[in-house]
Amino acid sequence: MPDETRIFHFHSDAVPDDTFQLSALTGHEEISGCYEFEFDLMSKKVDVPLDKMLNNKAWIAIRQAVPLSGGKRGTKVFKLHGLLSSFEVLEKVNDYVKYHAVLVPRLWKCSLITQCKVFQDKTIPDVIKAVLTDAAGAALKDGDDLELRLSKSYAKREFVIQYNESDLDFLDRWMEHEGIYYFFEQTESGEKIVFGDTTSAYLKLPGDPKIPYRPDPASRARAAGAAAEETLQEESVHKFRCLLRKLPKEVVLKDFNYRTPSVDIKSKA
Repeated sequence: MPDETRIFHFHSDAVPDDTFQLSALTGHEEISGCYEFEFDLMSKKVDVPLDKMLNNKAWIAIRQAVPLSGGKRGTKVFKLHGLLSSFEVLEKVNDYVKYHAVLVPRLWKCSLITQCKVFQDKTIPDVIKAVLTDAAGAALKDGDDLELRLSKSYAKREFVIQYNESDLDFLDRWMEHEGIYYFFEQTESGEKIVFGDTTSAYLKLPGDPKIPYRPDPASRARAAGAAAEETLQEESVHKFRCLLRKLPKEVVLKDFNYRTPSVDIKSKA
């Protein structure tokens, strides 16, 4: 990063590294879903190539404090990789132009492709790999960009059809049926999508498994006039809320086998 005092840094392959300053960031991640990070950028350059911003890889770097031996603190950099799903010019503020962008994983491109396709004599893991490595879609590389950490065995299906649905909806539908989930791992070179069917697919998170609760420590430090380096905090929970919601008492799944139509296939949980 060009400025080691910044907590956040944005990089795009479309422009020089010192083009933008990241001024605000908020994001959302979930299991079996594409993460989405919205952020504001400031730049003195008014000739930013908007189309190239959407067509090149990008990442956000976040500096975070980590505890060291002897009670000292160091820092580590966590990168979020992906591409921009949107890039917007907002307004001019003094000498700066304000931009707004949204970072998503490359898997998100599969939500833009709607088609009809037939897969014959393939397992669902084979179908997942075929869809995601398609050069016309996400164009991911097996091993580098995607990994199947599956523990169960999957039978070949005679006929699997994708009918007027996006590649992402098609994959989600069949993964939900088979009990396969996915999540993302961030590496130095890019994001990797990992598919699993048991908890063994997860890697152990680095650092202390216990996360302390500290109500907005960075804001209190800035209000007290602390230096930028001093506002870096170890990973913590700043706020939480409690929610109660009614849920179904029972889940019943029914299926049908055309070879044995009289058999009642039902499962309860």
